[in-house]
Amino acid sequence: MPLPFIAGLAIGSGAALLFTKRKTLKKVLESKNIQQKLHQGKEISLKAYDKLSQSFKNAKCDLEKAINNKNSATAKKANSPKRIQKKDK
Repeated sequence: MPLPFIAGLAIGSGAALLFTKRKTLKKVLESKNIQQKLHQGKEISLKAYDKLSQSFKNAKCDLEKAINNKNSATAKKANSPKRIQKKDK
């Protein structure tokens, strides 16, 4: 498959381009506008991570409650007395 070769070629050419343009890239990254945008992006990603982790915790708790309720319902059925019907001959 040529996919690893193509991926390696793309990554290598990107690294070479960044290496040759490192001075202009450094100036761009040092600008205050870019720093503010990077900080905002970091804050947004942290908030998204917190919300996702909280929703996964809630989903886990809900799933555990549902499993426990199902297990307790089946345990009650198993412990309840069964009716024995007499067969008429």
